[in-house]
Amino acid sequence: MRARLRIALLTSAGVFGLAAMGWPASYAIGEVFKEDNAAHSLLGSYLAANLAKSANDAKSASQFYRSALKIDPNNQLLLEQGFHIEAFEANWQRAISLAKELVATKDTKTYRMAHLVLGLDNFQ
Repeated sequence: MRARLRIALLTSAGVFGLAAMGWPASYAIGEVFKEDNAAHSLLGSYLAANLAKSANDAKSASQFYRSALKIDPNNQLLLEQGFHIEAFEANWQRAISLAKELVATKDTKTYRMAHLVLGLDNFQ
């Protein structure tokens, strides 16, 4: 009960904080970094990608995952999340590239979707 109340209070505080800052409801997450040379950090890019993904902004999420992967290209979580969002956006060249990297990192049973995409790519 206390945990639920705490989560509700923290969520409310966050929403009211954003409202007080004047965050418009139509604001696109990807517009935070309009320039390619904007400062990105691994954690910031990862959190921004997750926020964009939860806001159904797949285009921005894929950009933030790409930014995070530039900083840490061997991170399996970033590879998997990036692969999923690139496949969702139908960026097949990038999705296939990430699928190859994913398959190279773990055993064959782990990333089934990556294997499926690679199998379909090889079938052509």
